[in-house]
Amino acid sequence: MQEMTLEEGTDVFKEDDPGDSMYIISSGQVHIHRRKTTLAVLRQNQVFGELSLLDAEPRSATATAKTYAILFKIEQEPFYRLVDTRPEIARGFIKMLCGRLRTLNEKTIYSSL
Repeated sequence: MQEMTLEEGTDVFKEDDPGDSMYIISSGQVHIHRRKTTLAVLRQNQVFGELSLLDAEPRSATATAKTYAILFKIEQEPFYRLVDTRPEIARGFIKMLCGRLRTLNEKTIYSSL
């Protein structure tokens, strides 16, 4: 893991940038957005960019430090090595992704009613 310190307004990554890492927020807030549309405001102990650990597709949104923030960056290859030795991390990662998918499904269902 690599520690990153960001000033308010600094982009972590931009939409369509190549993706190969995930971030954990140690402190501060991060704004996830597509152009002017806010997708999420994330806080301490939350993660973002996690899909890039599974596939190296371009980023689907921009992540910008909403406040001064300290992040931990985890790159794809070290993550794979960790999962090889600690399968419980893979299980936790899958559980987190399922939770996000359920939340998205609920939002989609309720917005269509």
